[in-house]
Amino acid sequence: MGPYFAGSGASRTLLLPTGIGTLGWDVVRGPGELDLDVSVGRAFDLTERAKFSIRVEAFNATNHANFQAPSSSLALSTNSAGQPFFNSPNFGLITGADPARLLQLVARFDF
Repeated sequence: MGPYFAGSGASRTLLLPTGIGTLGWDVVRGPGELDLDVSVGRAFDLTERAKFSIRVEAFNATNHANFQAPSSSLALSTNSAGQPFFNSPNFGLITGADPARLLQLVARFDF
């Protein structure tokens, strides 16, 4: 990450002459994920040609909280004196999670 410049053309100014830190890309891991999907169903023969089936599906059946990755956006701004500073209040914070348990009922009639 770097060097950073502000402006364009003749008004282009060097803000940070070098990179920030020495870590490479993708060296930090986010939180793990546990997801158990379950399905239970039953089929019924009504006549020789007519069939009825019912199925219940549960997504994230354990209702485990799966958090999203931390925010990685790092914005660079300048103050009125032209000094650079980082303006990213959510950098490194986990601000969201994947959906909770989801249940659905499926009924199907074949003829």
